[in-house]
Amino acid sequence: MKAEGGRMNSRSGHEAEIFILHPSSFILHPSSFILHPSSFILHPSSFILHPPSFRLPPSSFLLSLVSPLNLASPPVDKESKRRALEGPLAAYFSGRLDAGRNGSPIVQDKTVFDDTQKWELASFASPTERPVLMLLDGGDIKTRHPIDAAELTIGRDPSCQIVLADGKSSRRHARIDYLNFDSPVVTPQVAISDLRSTNGTFVNGERVERAELNDRDKILIGSTLFGYFLRDETTLKADETLIRLASYDALTGLRNRGVFNLELKREFDRARRYGREMSLLMFDIDHFKKFNDTYGHQAGDRVLREIGELMSMNCRSNDVAARYGGEEFAIILPETPMENALIKAERLRKVVVCHPFATEGTALSVTISLGLAMVEAWMQKPEDLIEAADRALYKAKQGGRNQVCWNRGEESQGPIQVAC
Repeated sequence: MKAEGGRMNSRSGHEAEIFILHPSSFILHPSSFILHPSSFILHPSSFILHPPSFRLPPSSFLLSLVSPLNLASPPVDKESKRRALEGPLAAYFSGRLDAGRNGSPIVQDKTVFDDTQKWELASFASPTERPVLMLLDGGDIKTRHPIDAAELTIGRDPSCQIVLADGKSSRRHARIDYLNFDSPVVTPQVAISDLRSTNGTFVNGERVERAELNDRDKILIGSTLFGYFLRDETTLKADETLIRLASYDALTGLRNRGVFNLELKREFDRARRYGREMSLLMFDIDHFKKFNDTYGHQAGDRVLREIGELMSMNCRSNDVAARYGGEEFAIILPETPMENALIKAERLRKVVVCHPFATEGTALSVTISLGLAMVEAWMQKPEDLIEAADRALYKAKQGGRNQVCWNRGEESQGPIQVAC
């Protein structure tokens, strides 16, 4: 092949090398396609590249990997792009540019990328680990709190980003600082600071005023235990699946017994501490064993599933509906006095009675018996509230079923009929 070389000056005074290929360079003789066997023998020196071959910096190699992938990048503003390019990748994008004759940049020392290519490369090279606080004890276990801001506060005050229903924590107990929040392409650096709390902040059993956190550190705030973890997106999604499996009943979609116990303790302690009203509704399906024996367990499962749906549709967002066990269900009613709880209970009873439970084309009627109790001064623990609601439920069943009874003081009362 023939080539002629030369240099020319641009208006900006920079030189650019120009190579002109002669047309005859593209004509190949037929004998060119005949390879001698010795052609397949490579001399060791073939693997040695001469330094001038490296005319482009390493970033060009990274770009050659990224560009063919046509990675879809989210729409971002200029400030977000700038932050994403800070850190280790900044060196690849800091080449000095000068305008050429047609306005295109002339490269000096480093490769030039446009904004889209820069963002794609930053996204491709950046790690996916994200800092997360996971509740290990003291509330809804396994609840995750992603650290997605430069600063988060933890405490009982509603203005905190992570609010605790923990009587041993202070109103503004501790602060989480994401030290390099503006540099997402580097390993997260996170610290915790105590905000002059009464009972202190502990990291791995040691009381601290301020400490940088490492993966798997344990943080104790009041009586609430957190774990600090670095998780990638795949692991976070797997965690969400495991949390749901551990928190919800698979058949009804309601909270399971374990979560119910935790939520009841939290609401019970809050009601006693602040003198708030709270009620507990418990009920079970009348003659459910006979129903299963007559129509089969699959029909029984359908009834349980549909009752779970009816409960979800008739509960407020802050109510906690749970499958307590077998055919028994419970609903925690925060900020609800007995009078309002009775109305809710009777409404739910009527909804279930009027709902057609279809089994093999036949609509069946199902009834429930309900017991109510509310937090009172003589109660010392959540189990006292459960026992009071259970006594009311027993009275409803003894009184003929398909009715609501309530417990006030230490005496069961009812049945009732409430206009809805």
